[in-house]
Amino acid sequence: TLSVTPPARTTTSVVSSRSPAPAGSVVRFTAKVTFYTRTLGVPTGTVELFAYGSSIGTAPLVSAQAVLQTTTLPVGTYPITAVYSGDARFAGSTGTLAAQTVH
Repeated sequence: TLSVTPPARTTTSVVSSRSPAPAGSVVRFTAKVTFYTRTLGVPTGTVELFAYGSSIGTAPLVSAQAVLQTTTLPVGTYPITAVYSGDARFAGSTGTLAAQTVH
C-alpha cells in the first residue's frame, strides 16, 4: 500500500518596518511562515505580497522568512497580504497586516 501524507500545516504573518511611512520612503515587509513539525525540515518556496489589490513583489523564503522592500506604496491606509505558495512538504497559507499607512 502507498501512504500519501498531506502537506504539513503552516501559518503566515507579515509585519512592516514602518507604518506610518512617508510616501516614497523605503518600507520593508517581513513575512514569517510558522510550521508545526520539525521532522520535515524548513518550508521553502516564495511569498508574494499584495497591497491595494495588486502584487507588490515576491521574495524567497530563507529560514522560513521572506523580506521584501519597496518605495512605491501609494498614499493611503490599506491591508498588506502575504501569500506563502507552499512546497512539496508544507501547505501554503496567507497572513494579513491589517493596516499599512503611507502619507
